[in-house]
Amino acid sequence: KLIEKNIYESITKIKDKKKLEVNEPSFNHNTIKYLNFAIEKNELSSVGKYTSKFEEKIKKYCKIRYCLATNSGTSALHLALKGFGISLNDEVLVPSLTFAGTVNAIKYCNANPHFVDSNFKTNLGIDTFKLEKYLNKNFYFDRKKRLINKNTNNFVKAIICVHVYGFPSNIIHLKKIAKKYKLFLIEDAAGAFGSKYKKKKLGTIGDAGIFSFNGNKIITTGGGGAIVTNNKGFFEKIYKLGTTSKIKHAYEYIHDEVGFNYRMPSINAALGLAQLDSLSKIMTKKKELLKSYVKVFRQNKFCKIYRSITAENNYWLVLL
Repeated sequence: KLIEKNIYESITKIKDKKKLEVNEPSFNHNTIKYLNFAIEKNELSSVGKYTSKFEEKIKKYCKIRYCLATNSGTSALHLALKGFGISLNDEVLVPSLTFAGTVNAIKYCNANPHFVDSNFKTNLGIDTFKLEKYLNKNFYFDRKKRLINKNTNNFVKAIICVHVYGFPSNIIHLKKIAKKYKLFLIEDAAGAFGSKYKKKKLGTIGDAGIFSFNGNKIITTGGGGAIVTNNKGFFEKIYKLGTTSKIKHAYEYIHDEVGFNYRMPSINAALGLAQLDSLSKIMTKKKELLKSYVKVFRQNKFCKIYRSITAENNYWLVLL
């Protein structure tokens, strides 16, 4: 209890507040302007133009070909899994250290999460060296080159790489493992929007990446997320699935498979556009806040600031 009190008092000195939030959203003068425009033009639903504009801005920022804005990070991950054909009893490799939403999305597909070890040396992400040894020992390819778990006889189809708290997993090694074992690599970059690894934005290195724009993230749309990819066929599939699987028609409502109402509403995207305008300033403030934490905790014998030496972190929150 004394240690907890010491840490808590140190943090309140930095923030000058008694109540501490995970992250406090930052709004600029354009926020009201964008929201007023959306309301005045009745740009409220997912068919509004601000959703498309938000997607275009994300594509430009991430330097990626395709983006689908969704109503949450979890729905983005669910769509990504569906887009890669994850279904009944399939197994998806997922780190043991992650948020419940990552695993929920797997269960939405009636698939099974297959937990693997995380490691401090890989920025809290998947221990890639353990994973490779584990796959080599406990899995095999069938005649159609599909990976099968020896113990369950289920197909293993994907790896979800979670960039925990914005820190990059060992994504390059994971990409090699995914290629070797013919697995889809999905980056759960829910908290890593703006973080980089070797000048590439996290979320853009695997087959697909997802972001969260929940109220506690580096930028927010109130509630929302996005999927990014360079795979045209995959994008067309998730776009259709995420817009209720409706076949394009001037007036008829024809749906040829089960779909989901997952696209981000325009009014949320309007808030996101204002947030993107301020992203560089937000990240600068985060770095300044980090320096304050480092200064206060430099001599603290109970804990230290967790830093990444392999990447440029967005530091949407500071990890002790």
